[in-house]
Amino acid sequence: MMKANRNLTRLAATLLCLLMLPAAVWPPAGAEQARADWSRGTLLFLGRYEQDNVTGNGPDSIAWRILDIQGDEALVVSEKVLDRMPYHAQGGEYIPVTWEESSLRQWLNGAFLQSAFDDREREAIAQSELANEDHPRDRTPGGSPTSDRVFLLSQREAERFFSGKPDRVAFPSAYAFARDTICGDDGAAFWWLRSPGMDPDLAVRVTSGGALDRGDLVTKERIGLRPAMKVRLSVLAGMAAPDAGASGQAPGGEAFVVGGTVPFGRYEQNGVEQDGPEEIQWRILRIEGRFALLISQHCLDTQPFHPDWAGASWEDSSLKAWLNGAFLNAAFGEDEQKALQSGVLGDELVFLLTESDAETYFIGEKDRVAINTPYAQAQENTVDESETGWWWLRTRGSKANAAMCVTSFGGIFSRYQTEIYSVRPAVWVNLETMPQADPGRNP
Repeated sequence: MMKANRNLTRLAATLLCLLMLPAAVWPPAGAEQARADWSRGTLLFLGRYEQDNVTGNGPDSIAWRILDIQGDEALVVSEKVLDRMPYHAQGGEYIPVTWEESSLRQWLNGAFLQSAFDDREREAIAQSELANEDHPRDRTPGGSPTSDRVFLLSQREAERFFSGKPDRVAFPSAYAFARDTICGDDGAAFWWLRSPGMDPDLAVRVTSGGALDRGDLVTKERIGLRPAMKVRLSVLAGMAAPDAGASGQAPGGEAFVVGGTVPFGRYEQNGVEQDGPEEIQWRILRIEGRFALLISQHCLDTQPFHPDWAGASWEDSSLKAWLNGAFLNAAFGEDEQKALQSGVLGDELVFLLTESDAETYFIGEKDRVAINTPYAQAQENTVDESETGWWWLRTRGSKANAAMCVTSFGGIFSRYQTEIYSVRPAVWVNLETMPQADPGRNP
């Protein structure tokens, strides 16, 4: 039965919270970091910190999300939760403290600044004059203004520079996860803000669901960190790209890293067809030389695997035909289709992951959970009330007329092919020829 179109109450992208593969590079080190399309929401890479929890290969390149640009300076915050630490580690359990006095501020502007960045990278980090406001409701003092190179976002900044709760959801690196950072059921982490909580011995956190709470004890040791800073884009412009094994950039300047996301193609997603299709966000699962394996970040539509009760192989299924016909032509223009790679599985340009892929490229059930877009949520679906999609795999199921499916909680089960479930398309794309995203288009 068709469901009424409704907004998702939680559109949180489930990112890679454990780095399961080495972060491959395209192109090799030495490419310029300069890019003409730096804009809000895009990523830049600067500095290194342990993230994949494999200390033998050294620290990993840090991805920073651009929140705002004013003149030559960009306000950035780490894309992942990098570590966990108390807001203040000195004194008793219930000690009142402001950002100015906190041990976390000292660590960020001391040990972290010196270990994560080399001399030239530190030149790109601006000195920021910070207003530390009182708690907006309880009027807990925020303390004196500070001048910092590295800091935490304030409550006001977390409200201003993110579009809402889902946009504030952040996942821990493998290193932060292994250090027992507090996470919610979906694997997203809690992370500190610098603003005071409802009492002087509390500091505000962002919850795993992206909400701003009224504070937790500053001595709590397992709350995550997303450092923030302002960087000078003119200084970054001529800097070399990160070393091999960490991350890389495409010829147009776009950064590609396993576990990151990239916009490519367009498909109806917000359920408001009058404003046209929206850019598709793809999660990077693997990079092999100049080619990358991508899967849609969200469930984009719903389809049966095959409508005939007798069942079909992937090769003969209606879902394969739909992906390489109606979906392909709706989602990708001529130039974009040229960047798609066939021959990996046969003649198809768009496909589904196998059961083995779903086990290899994701870290457990939580990492496989995917949200239906509002458009997909409004389509016919065997699972009427699930906002997290049950999405098809191309592997044959336990019976001839069944196929494997990822459930709303990330498990993998066999389902009848005639049932209607969500679709997360996958593609191999040529990074050299993939058209760059247009910053002026709707995300």
